[in-house]
Amino acid sequence: MYTRARFGKELKERVSFQEDIRKIAAWAHEVYIEGSPDQDVEFLRILLILNKMEDGPEFSICFKRLNEIADDLIAGKRNINMDY
Repeated sequence: MYTRARFGKELKERVSFQEDIRKIAAWAHEVYIEGSPDQDVEFLRILLILNKMEDGPEFSICFKRLNEIADDLIAGKRNINMDY
């Protein structure tokens, strides 16, 4: 099961390689599906928002913002702004 910090570290790595946004979105969906009902609701919401990037460029989040989100997850920050 992914924690916020683990997901943030892997997200940061994917962003550093500028992995295709659709691949990042699909990965976020996999993490969501593999999660448990005990996971924190905000983290699950973040995963779903990241997954939405698969739906088209209008839902994409730039690499700079993805990196900031990763930093917030690693730091354990709550109420992360997911505006894109």
